[in-house]
Amino acid sequence: MSTFPDIIIYTSGSKADIGYLKGFTELFGLPAERIEYNRLSEPAPALVAAAASRLDGERARRPFGVPEVWVLFSRENEPDFQAACAEARLRSLKLAVSSPAAELWYLQHLTDAYPGSADVCGELESTVSNVTTMKRMRSSDGIMRMQKKTVTVTLHRIISDGEAVRTMVSTLSGGFKKSGKDLAPKLMAVPGGLARAFAANDGKDPVKLRRASGMPALLLRLLLLKYPDEAEARRLIENVTPDAFERLRARRAAAAAKSGGKTKSKSKAGGKKKNRRTGK
Repeated sequence: MSTFPDIIIYTSGSKADIGYLKGFTELFGLPAERIEYNRLSEPAPALVAAAASRLDGERARRPFGVPEVWVLFSRENEPDFQAACAEARLRSLKLAVSSPAAELWYLQHLTDAYPGSADVCGELESTVSNVTTMKRMRSSDGIMRMQKKTVTVTLHRIISDGEAVRTMVSTLSGGFKKSGKDLAPKLMAVPGGLARAFAANDGKDPVKLRRASGMPALLLRLLLLKYPDEAEARRLIENVTPDAFERLRARRAAAAAKSGGKTKSKSKAGGKKKNRRTGK
């Protein structure tokens, strides 16, 4: 991690949110050392306060080249959502919030790709509404677990094609659990997935709208770390090919093999040195 990152991200969401962003960064070959992630299990006002404090600290130690500090949280379970957004803007923070929930962004990669999947986004909105009413009876973690389970059940109920169900549930569940870093390339492996989600939210304000994601603004900013022309960055998003995940896996395998070869070489070198030293 860089001592002086250009983009600092604070999120109160699941590990999948950071996993998605890291996967996106790796997929496009962006400079990961210029990005810092912070995940806090705090309500939106506390998250904003922590991010604002960090920005103030960066300004104090960096008169020039002050980083952008982004905050990610969802409308769900946040009674102070509007106030937190207003405070974030007042404190010069960048917003990439979700309405009603972060899962909307993931599901929009799948809309139109499989029969009936468009209905899932509407189902998600009602699911989040129902879950929010149970806040007084359940812990926040319990709400999140129930919500993710409900989204998966919804997929099973709406999609009639068995193979489509398995693909979608595998993609989403994998991201929510252990494969967070693979969530981005998996979703981008769906034909037109990233372009579809991006187009559905580009230019929309999730602070004002009940169904929108602020993720496009953040993804564009990340791309500008490597591609300074916004038009080029947008073309990259529009032209992601379905084999992106396979190409990423191939790169990872090649890097792992190369790293393993270096380790073996060092081990052999160490053995020879030991032989010379012992005289055996």
